[in-house]
Amino acid sequence: MQKQNGCAPWDCTGDDNKTVDTHIYAVPVSEIEADPETYQFKRDVDGNGVQTPLDGEWNIWAAGVLMLFETIEGRVFVANGHHRLAYAKELGINLVFAHFVREFDGWTRADARRLAAESNILDKKGTIYDHAAYFRHSPGYSDSGEEISHLGISQKGWVIGKSSGDNLYGHFISQSINPNQTEAIAKTAPRDDGLQDMGIKYTLDNPRSKPEEITAFIEALRVVPRKASEQSNLFGFDDSALKSAEELGGVVRVIRKELQERITAVRSAAKRPEIARSEGVKVENPASILKRVEALKEELARWVKWYCDPRLTAIAHRRAGIAKAA
Repeated sequence: MQKQNGCAPWDCTGDDNKTVDTHIYAVPVSEIEADPETYQFKRDVDGNGVQTPLDGEWNIWAAGVLMLFETIEGRVFVANGHHRLAYAKELGINLVFAHFVREFDGWTRADARRLAAESNILDKKGTIYDHAAYFRHSPGYSDSGEEISHLGISQKGWVIGKSSGDNLYGHFISQSINPNQTEAIAKTAPRDDGLQDMGIKYTLDNPRSKPEEITAFIEALRVVPRKASEQSNLFGFDDSALKSAEELGGVVRVIRKELQERITAVRSAAKRPEIARSEGVKVENPASILKRVEALKEELARWVKWYCDPRLTAIAHRRAGIAKAA
């Protein structure tokens, strides 16, 4: 194989016991094997790790750089680039460019799969179902997901994969609840089967519900009273509690929307002086505008967890016309 200069496409910071080969090699296609069960993170692939076959004219420069894993025994497997490798074999292409991750240098098969999956997700390859399944079944990530944020990878697959209970994840996989709705439930009630089940019920009853509606409903469930009675469900919510939660959730959404609109209005105070004056902002004083915007943003931030704040909870109950539970 021929070596060329280049840099590895991943951040290896912290891998003190692993040697990083930063070169790019021209590798004979005939030397590369595919083992999607070990290295591929995507669902519904064939024996070569392909979901949808590529087509069109082959261009070795446009084909990019594959990621290959070399075992101690010297066998070479594709970790990232299954589709391109399969297409190269189909067309009879002799060489592809590739980076190497070697077992001899301290890397494991799991490392190769992780690096390849993270690269694919970062490049928006694979579906949200692939991403969620990968994070759900992959150990080695902290519960905080700091690694995902550091890498700049979208949070949706992480949230669904790591924070969904079995029931919610089942509805997600069966597509009875869409990914945005699933994320809203999982993010608002992480690993809380009771609240997640109530979010599922709300979403199935309101299939066109938006994430912010689901979020506000689940938040409201945290402050409505639970009753142990024949009319209540397994988690203590009777019809009255669910109705109150819907009403409180609707009020909270309105309050958040009003605050966002006021922020936008004050920011454009010079164009809407009448609104600015109603907020006590002097148009001729830019510092006054900035100060008011920051104050409104802080108030909006407090409404993110309004159910933990007695003052905001009381406001929500009052605007909804619901007596606050003792």
